[in-house]
Amino acid sequence: MDTKSEGKGTRRKRVAFYMRVGCIGNENLIALEAQKATLEEELGKHPDWCLSGVYSDAGPADGEARHSPVLRQMLKAAEAGEFDRVLTSGVSRLSRSMPHLLEIVRFLQSQGVEVQFIREGLSTDNREFGEAIKWRARLGL
Repeated sequence: MDTKSEGKGTRRKRVAFYMRVGCIGNENLIALEAQKATLEEELGKHPDWCLSGVYSDAGPADGEARHSPVLRQMLKAAEAGEFDRVLTSGVSRLSRSMPHLLEIVRFLQSQGVEVQFIREGLSTDNREFGEAIKWRARLGL
C-alpha cells in the first residue's frame, strides 16, 4: 500500500482497527458495527491517515484474550510493519486484564505502533496515557 500523499511527499499514517466482542450473537454483531462506526468516525477526522487493516474479534471476555487468533494476527502484522497506529473503541476492547493490556501496548510500542483508545480519549503518543493506566490499575478498572 502506498502511504505517500499525492503531490505532497509526506507519509500518511497507516491505521488498523481492532474491535472485539465477547462472543458471536446478534447483539454482539450490532456492537461490532457500533465499534466500527466509532473508529471510522475517528479516522475521518484525520485526512493524513489511511486504513491499513481491520481486525474484528469475537473472543473471550476474560484474561484468555491473549489466545485470540485475531489478536495474534494483528500483533504479527504490527511486527511486519503493516501499520503505524491501532485504533480501538476502548481499553476493554483490547484487553480486560491490565497486565495483558500493558503487554500488548508495550509490544506495539516496541514496533513503533501507537495505540489510541477512543472512549477514554487516550493515546500512547502522549504522556497522559501512562498516568491514566496507573490510575485505572489502582482503581481496579
